[in-house]
Amino acid sequence: MDHLGMSERDYVMLNFQVGEIYHCAADVRHYAAEEESYMNVNTGGTKNMLIFARMADAAFYHMSTCSVSGEHLKNSNEDRVFTEKDYDIGQVWEDNIYVKSKFLAEGLVLQAAKEGVNAKIFRLGRLVGRASDGVFQRNPENNVFYLLMKGFCRIGAVPESAAQSAVDLM
Repeated sequence: MDHLGMSERDYVMLNFQVGEIYHCAADVRHYAAEEESYMNVNTGGTKNMLIFARMADAAFYHMSTCSVSGEHLKNSNEDRVFTEKDYDIGQVWEDNIYVKSKFLAEGLVLQAAKEGVNAKIFRLGRLVGRASDGVFQRNPENNVFYLLMKGFCRIGAVPESAAQSAVDLM
């Protein structure tokens, strides 16, 4: 989106006032079919914010996801540890549209950092509702984790396998 949806005048004026950008905007549904939408929001949005960061000479803090680590390696049964310093260790990231969009967005941030932008990536775990009122996201019916937890509440039970699983919550 040109000028982040602002007039050119406002965009330029804002450039002189911004020193840090915390890029948290994303479509966080892990399972959906609209690849073009994910690419526009998650990857395209990151690209637009990086353009703005370059113009403003602002630090860029990108909120990504632990999901970019993938579920397994391509063409290998080898166990590998994916660390905060890793990006592409040969993991499968293309199969899930959300993960793909966030992986490609991270690639844009890493490239910008190589080109001199003061950029950092933070990989968040599962996002959940606020403790104060439970408000979560505008479309919780599209969030698999939310639906799973809602199902457990409705039946009044949690399968033992799920009860034994560690879950990273944010």
